[in-house]
Amino acid sequence: MFDWNDLRHFLAVARTGSTLAAARDLAVNQTTVARRVAALETAVGTALFERSRHGYRLTAHGEEIVATAERVEAEMTGLVERFGAADRETSGILRLTAPETLATRVVMPILGEFRRVFPDVSVDVIVEARQLDLVRGEADVAVRAAPDLAAAAIFGRKLFDLGWTIFCSPDLAERHGMPSGPADIRRFPIVQSDGAIRQLPAYRWLDAAAAGTAVACRCNKIEEMVSAGVAGLGLVLLPAMAGAMEPGLTRCFPPVPAIVTPIWLVAPERLRTTPRLRALMDFLPPRMKARVAPYADGLEPTQALRA
Repeated sequence: MFDWNDLRHFLAVARTGSTLAAARDLAVNQTTVARRVAALETAVGTALFERSRHGYRLTAHGEEIVATAERVEAEMTGLVERFGAADRETSGILRLTAPETLATRVVMPILGEFRRVFPDVSVDVIVEARQLDLVRGEADVAVRAAPDLAAAAIFGRKLFDLGWTIFCSPDLAERHGMPSGPADIRRFPIVQSDGAIRQLPAYRWLDAAAAGTAVACRCNKIEEMVSAGVAGLGLVLLPAMAGAMEPGLTRCFPPVPAIVTPIWLVAPERLRTTPRLRALMDFLPPRMKARVAPYADGLEPTQALRA
Protein backbone atom coordinates (compact mmCIF):
# COMPACT_ATOMS: atom_id res chain seq x y z
CA MET A 1 0.00 0.00 0.00
CA PHE A 2 1.22 3.50 -0.82
CA ASP A 3 2.17 5.80 2.03
CA TRP A 4 1.11 9.39 1.32
CA ASN A 5 4.38 10.69 2.77
CA ASP A 6 6.33 8.50 0.34
CA LEU A 7 4.24 9.82 -2.55
CA ARG A 8 4.73 13.40 -1.38
CA HIS A 9 8.53 13.03 -1.32
CA PHE A 10 8.44 11.20 -4.67
CA LEU A 11 6.48 14.07 -6.27
CA ALA A 12 8.92 16.64 -4.92
CA VAL A 13 11.86 14.79 -6.52
CA ALA A 14 9.95 14.34 -9.78
CA ARG A 15 9.26 18.07 -9.92
CA THR A 16 12.71 19.32 -8.90
CA GLY A 17 14.92 16.62 -10.42
CA SER A 18 17.03 16.02 -7.30
CA THR A 19 16.74 14.91 -3.68
CA LEU A 20 18.62 18.03 -2.53
CA ALA A 21 16.16 20.44 -4.16
CA ALA A 22 13.22 18.35 -2.96
CA ALA A 23 14.61 18.44 0.60
CA ARG A 24 14.74 22.24 0.47
CA ASP A 25 11.13 22.46 -0.77
CA LEU A 26 9.88 20.06 1.91
CA ALA A 27 12.04 21.49 4.72
CA VAL A 28 13.52 18.08 5.54
CA ASN A 29 17.00 16.63 5.13
CA GLN A 30 18.19 15.00 1.90
CA THR A 31 18.57 11.58 3.54
CA THR A 32 14.86 11.55 4.44
CA VAL A 33 13.89 12.27 0.83
CA ALA A 34 16.13 9.51 -0.52
CA ARG A 35 14.79 7.04 2.07
CA ARG A 36 11.15 7.85 1.25
CA VAL A 37 11.71 7.44 -2.49
CA ALA A 38 13.47 4.11 -1.90
CA ALA A 39 10.57 2.95 0.29
CA LEU A 40 8.08 3.75 -2.50
CA GLU A 41 10.17 1.89 -5.05
CA THR A 42 10.21 -1.12 -2.75
CA ALA A 43 6.44 -0.92 -2.33
CA VAL A 44 5.77 -0.89 -6.09
CA GLY A 45 8.57 -3.32 -6.88
CA THR A 46 10.34 -1.28 -9.55
CA ALA A 47 12.68 1.68 -10.02
CA LEU A 48 10.91 5.00 -10.46
CA PHE A 49 13.97 7.12 -11.25
CA GLU A 50 17.12 6.79 -13.27
CA ARG A 51 19.85 8.18 -11.04
CA SER A 52 22.90 9.97 -12.41
CA ARG A 53 25.35 12.69 -11.39
CA HIS A 54 23.04 15.09 -13.19
CA GLY A 55 20.09 14.20 -10.95
CA TYR A 56 16.95 12.05 -10.97
CA ARG A 57 15.01 11.27 -14.15
CA LEU A 58 11.64 9.50 -14.13
CA THR A 59 11.41 5.99 -15.61
CA ALA A 60 8.32 4.91 -17.56
CA HIS A 61 6.90 3.40 -14.38
CA GLY A 62 7.75 6.61 -12.56
CA GLU A 63 5.76 8.61 -15.12
CA GLU A 64 2.74 6.41 -14.38
CA ILE A 65 3.12 6.87 -10.64
CA VAL A 66 3.28 10.66 -11.03
CA ALA A 67 -0.30 10.78 -12.30
CA THR A 68 -1.53 8.72 -9.34
CA ALA A 69 0.48 10.78 -6.85
CA GLU A 70 -0.91 14.03 -8.22
CA ARG A 71 -4.50 12.77 -7.89
CA VAL A 72 -3.82 11.78 -4.27
CA GLU A 73 -2.20 15.16 -3.65
CA ALA A 74 -5.27 16.96 -5.03
CA GLU A 75 -7.61 14.88 -2.84
CA MET A 76 -5.54 15.51 0.29
CA THR A 77 -5.36 19.23 -0.43
CA GLY A 78 -9.13 19.35 -0.88
CA LEU A 79 -9.70 17.52 2.41
CA VAL A 80 -7.44 19.88 4.29
CA GLU A 81 -9.19 22.90 2.79
CA ARG A 82 -12.65 21.52 3.65
CA PHE A 83 -11.65 20.69 7.22
CA GLY A 84 -10.10 24.11 7.59
CA ALA A 85 -13.24 25.77 6.29
CA ALA A 86 -15.37 23.75 8.72
CA ASP A 87 -13.14 24.82 11.61
CA ARG A 88 -13.45 28.44 10.58
CA GLU A 89 -17.24 28.13 10.40
CA THR A 90 -17.44 26.74 13.94
CA SER A 91 -17.71 30.32 15.09
CA GLY A 92 -20.30 33.05 15.23
CA ILE A 93 -23.59 33.49 17.11
CA LEU A 94 -26.40 31.03 17.82
CA ARG A 95 -29.76 32.09 19.30
CA LEU A 96 -31.14 29.39 21.61
CA THR A 97 -34.63 29.53 23.04
CA ALA A 98 -35.85 27.39 25.94
CA PRO A 99 -38.53 27.35 28.63
CA GLU A 100 -37.33 29.37 31.62
CA THR A 101 -36.82 26.47 34.04
CA LEU A 102 -34.88 24.36 31.55
CA ALA A 103 -32.84 27.36 30.46
CA THR A 104 -31.97 28.32 34.03
CA ARG A 105 -31.46 24.94 35.66
CA VAL A 106 -30.28 22.72 32.80
CA VAL A 107 -28.99 24.61 29.75
CA MET A 108 -27.12 27.56 31.28
CA PRO A 109 -24.81 25.45 33.48
CA ILE A 110 -23.74 23.50 30.36
CA LEU A 111 -23.00 26.55 28.20
CA GLY A 112 -19.87 27.41 30.16
CA GLU A 113 -18.38 24.04 29.24
CA PHE A 114 -19.50 24.50 25.62
CA ARG A 115 -17.69 27.85 25.43
CA ARG A 116 -14.49 26.28 26.73
CA VAL A 117 -14.62 23.71 23.92
CA PHE A 118 -15.89 26.14 21.24
CA PRO A 119 -14.62 29.57 22.33
CA ASP A 120 -15.55 31.20 19.01
CA VAL A 121 -19.25 30.35 19.26
CA SER A 122 -21.49 32.71 21.25
CA VAL A 123 -24.89 31.44 22.40
CA ASP A 124 -27.62 34.01 23.04
CA VAL A 125 -30.32 32.52 25.29
CA ILE A 126 -33.88 33.76 24.69
CA VAL A 127 -36.61 32.97 27.22
CA GLU A 128 -40.16 33.85 26.22
CA ALA A 129 -43.55 32.51 27.21
CA ARG A 130 -44.49 31.87 23.58
CA GLN A 131 -42.71 29.39 21.31
CA LEU A 132 -40.44 31.22 18.91
CA ASP A 133 -40.79 30.30 15.22
CA LEU A 134 -37.58 28.57 14.09
CA VAL A 135 -38.67 28.38 10.46
CA ARG A 136 -39.14 32.16 10.32
CA GLY A 137 -35.74 32.72 11.93
CA GLU A 138 -36.83 33.95 15.37
CA ALA A 139 -34.22 31.57 16.88
CA ASP A 140 -31.66 29.06 15.60
CA VAL A 141 -32.18 26.20 18.04
CA ALA A 142 -34.79 25.41 20.67
CA VAL A 143 -35.23 23.26 23.73
CA ARG A 144 -38.92 22.63 23.34
CA ALA A 145 -41.71 20.97 25.28
CA ALA A 146 -43.95 19.32 22.68
CA PRO A 147 -45.62 15.97 21.95
CA ASP A 148 -43.73 15.64 18.63
CA LEU A 149 -42.01 17.54 15.81
CA ALA A 150 -44.96 19.37 14.30
CA ALA A 151 -43.16 21.29 11.56
CA ALA A 152 -41.75 19.50 8.52
CA ALA A 153 -39.06 22.18 8.17
CA ILE A 154 -37.35 21.41 11.48
CA PHE A 155 -35.24 18.49 12.64
CA GLY A 156 -34.07 17.35 16.05
CA ARG A 157 -34.11 14.71 18.73
CA LYS A 158 -36.23 13.86 21.72
CA LEU A 159 -34.13 14.27 24.86
CA PHE A 160 -36.25 12.87 27.67
CA ASP A 161 -39.70 12.83 29.24
CA LEU A 162 -40.06 15.38 32.03
CA GLY A 163 -42.16 14.29 34.99
CA TRP A 164 -44.15 16.61 37.27
CA THR A 165 -45.21 16.38 40.90
CA ILE A 166 -46.21 18.36 43.98
CA PHE A 167 -43.68 20.05 46.26
CA CYS A 168 -43.92 22.10 49.42
CA SER A 169 -41.62 23.82 51.89
CA PRO A 170 -40.33 21.88 54.91
CA ASP A 171 -42.05 24.48 57.10
CA LEU A 172 -45.44 23.87 55.49
CA ALA A 173 -44.92 20.11 55.81
CA GLU A 174 -44.11 20.51 59.50
CA ARG A 175 -47.19 22.66 60.13
CA HIS A 176 -49.74 20.83 57.98
CA GLY A 177 -48.17 17.55 56.94
CA MET A 178 -47.95 16.52 53.28
CA PRO A 179 -50.49 15.04 50.86
CA SER A 180 -50.15 11.29 50.43
CA GLY A 181 -50.99 11.43 46.73
CA PRO A 182 -52.81 13.42 44.03
CA ALA A 183 -56.21 12.67 45.56
CA ASP A 184 -55.12 14.25 48.86
CA ILE A 185 -54.00 17.70 47.67
CA ARG A 186 -57.41 19.39 48.18
CA ARG A 187 -56.76 19.48 51.94
CA PHE A 188 -53.94 21.99 51.45
CA PRO A 189 -53.62 25.54 50.09
CA ILE A 190 -52.04 25.62 46.64
CA VAL A 191 -50.00 27.96 44.47
CA GLN A 192 -52.02 28.27 41.27
CA SER A 193 -50.76 29.09 37.77
CA ASP A 194 -51.66 32.22 35.87
CA GLY A 195 -51.06 33.73 32.44
CA ALA A 196 -49.59 31.67 29.60
CA ILE A 197 -48.42 28.75 31.74
CA ARG A 198 -52.02 28.09 32.81
CA GLN A 199 -52.49 26.44 29.39
CA LEU A 200 -49.75 23.88 30.02
CA PRO A 201 -51.17 20.33 30.33
CA ALA A 202 -49.64 20.03 33.81
CA TYR A 203 -51.53 23.03 35.14
CA ARG A 204 -54.74 22.00 33.43
CA TRP A 205 -54.35 18.75 35.38
CA LEU A 206 -53.90 20.77 38.58
CA ASP A 207 -57.06 22.75 37.84
CA ALA A 208 -59.02 19.50 37.89
CA ALA A 209 -57.14 17.81 40.70
CA ALA A 210 -57.32 20.82 43.03
CA ALA A 211 -60.80 22.07 42.12
CA GLY A 212 -62.28 23.92 45.09
CA THR A 213 -58.96 24.13 46.94
CA ALA A 214 -57.92 27.36 48.66
CA VAL A 215 -55.55 29.31 46.39
CA ALA A 216 -52.73 30.97 48.34
CA CYS A 217 -51.40 32.92 45.35
CA ARG A 218 -51.08 32.81 41.59
CA CYS A 219 -47.86 32.98 39.53
CA ASN A 220 -47.35 33.35 35.79
CA LYS A 221 -43.85 31.83 35.68
CA ILE A 222 -42.60 28.48 36.91
CA GLU A 223 -39.56 29.99 38.62
CA GLU A 224 -41.94 32.30 40.54
CA MET A 225 -43.89 29.22 41.56
CA VAL A 226 -40.66 27.72 42.89
CA SER A 227 -40.15 30.85 45.02
CA ALA A 228 -43.75 30.74 46.25
CA GLY A 229 -43.30 27.12 47.27
CA VAL A 230 -40.06 27.90 49.11
CA ALA A 231 -41.87 30.72 50.92
CA GLY A 232 -44.35 28.17 52.27
CA LEU A 233 -47.40 29.72 50.62
CA GLY A 234 -48.83 26.37 49.57
CA LEU A 235 -48.37 23.21 47.55
CA VAL A 236 -46.76 23.84 44.19
CA LEU A 237 -46.82 21.73 41.03
CA LEU A 238 -43.39 21.72 39.33
CA PRO A 239 -41.28 19.74 36.89
CA ALA A 240 -39.76 17.01 39.08
CA MET A 241 -36.18 18.03 38.32
CA ALA A 242 -36.85 21.72 39.07
CA GLY A 243 -38.33 20.98 42.49
CA ALA A 244 -35.63 18.43 43.33
CA MET A 245 -32.88 20.94 42.44
CA GLU A 246 -34.31 23.47 44.90
CA PRO A 247 -33.03 22.81 48.44
CA GLY A 248 -35.91 24.81 49.95
CA LEU A 249 -38.53 22.34 48.70
CA THR A 250 -39.63 18.85 49.70
CA ARG A 251 -41.25 16.45 47.28
CA CYS A 252 -44.65 15.26 48.47
CA PHE A 253 -44.96 12.12 46.32
CA PRO A 254 -43.44 10.57 43.15
CA PRO A 255 -44.07 12.07 39.69
CA VAL A 256 -47.67 11.80 38.52
CA PRO A 257 -47.89 9.34 35.59
CA ALA A 258 -50.65 11.41 33.98
CA ILE A 259 -48.35 14.43 33.61
CA VAL A 260 -45.36 13.81 31.36
CA THR A 261 -43.84 16.47 29.10
CA PRO A 262 -41.64 15.34 26.18
CA ILE A 263 -38.59 17.59 25.78
CA TRP A 264 -36.96 18.05 22.37
CA LEU A 265 -33.88 19.76 20.98
CA VAL A 266 -34.80 21.12 17.54
CA ALA A 267 -33.47 23.41 14.82
CA PRO A 268 -34.58 24.55 11.34
CA GLU A 269 -33.75 22.20 8.49
CA ARG A 270 -32.01 25.01 6.59
CA LEU A 271 -29.28 25.12 9.28
CA ARG A 272 -28.70 21.34 9.49
CA THR A 273 -25.18 21.47 7.99
CA THR A 274 -24.02 24.64 9.76
CA PRO A 275 -20.94 23.60 11.79
CA ARG A 276 -21.62 25.76 14.84
CA LEU A 277 -25.20 24.48 15.03
CA ARG A 278 -24.12 20.86 14.67
CA ALA A 279 -21.55 21.42 17.40
CA LEU A 280 -24.23 22.65 19.83
CA MET A 281 -26.76 19.99 18.76
CA ASP A 282 -24.20 17.26 19.46
CA PHE A 283 -22.91 18.86 22.69
CA LEU A 284 -26.15 19.53 24.57
CA PRO A 285 -28.11 16.22 24.55
CA PRO A 286 -25.79 13.92 26.56
CA ARG A 287 -25.07 16.67 29.10
CA MET A 288 -28.71 17.67 29.48
CA LYS A 289 -29.70 14.05 30.00
CA ALA A 290 -26.94 13.59 32.57
CA ARG A 291 -28.05 16.72 34.46
CA VAL A 292 -31.70 15.62 34.56
CA ALA A 293 -31.05 11.89 35.14
CA PRO A 294 -30.68 12.09 38.97
CA TYR A 295 -34.23 13.49 39.12
CA ALA A 296 -35.80 11.20 36.50
CA ASP A 297 -37.46 8.97 39.12
CA GLY A 298 -37.74 5.96 36.86
CA LEU A 299 -38.72 7.87 33.73
CA GLU A 300 -36.31 6.51 31.16
CA PRO A 301 -34.65 9.06 28.82
CA THR A 302 -35.84 8.45 25.27
CA GLN A 303 -33.40 7.42 22.55
CA ALA A 304 -32.46 10.12 20.03
CA LEU A 305 -34.90 10.45 17.17
CA ARG A 306 -34.24 11.91 13.70
CA ALA A 307 -30.77 12.98 14.79
